[in-house]
Amino acid sequence: PIENGSKEEQNAKLKAFYYWNKIKKPILSVDNGLYLNDLSKDDQPGVFIHRLNRNENINSSTTEIFSYWYNKIKKYNSLNCKLRKALVLYDGKKMHTHTIETFFSLHLPGYDSISELESNPLNHFLVPNGFGKALSDMNMNDRRKYERGYAQDVQSLFKKAGLIV
Repeated sequence: PIENGSKEEQNAKLKAFYYWNKIKKPILSVDNGLYLNDLSKDDQPGVFIHRLNRNENINSSTTEIFSYWYNKIKKYNSLNCKLRKALVLYDGKKMHTHTIETFFSLHLPGYDSISELESNPLNHFLVPNGFGKALSDMNMNDRRKYERGYAQDVQSLFKKAGLIV
């Protein structure tokens, strides 16, 4: 679907409604926004994390995104930010929503390019508070600890929707 919302929750709702209409089953949809402490409101990436040209609804390539963020962080040395994640569960009748905010610092990795096959170039820069290493550098145990809170948020959304007890 075309993600033309200006906020994470709007885009998550668009996706949930779109995919529910395709399969007529409950849909869990997620959309992210990134907000950096040292940037003005107009310079915030927000929901345009993967779309460097805000006027197009096309994600930029992995290498373009990596290069953009590498140069942005290099300019500031490091940045503090929050990642806002909107979860939407749609059962065909009601949209249940939940927002999670996670705080990170953005640091340069020890390399200046990555393969186009990488799934999320921002994972090379995002260092969750309290972990000391980028998401891409975490071992499986660290990754589980990091994702545990997210899993609890998803579970609480399902409970709120009455899909689990």
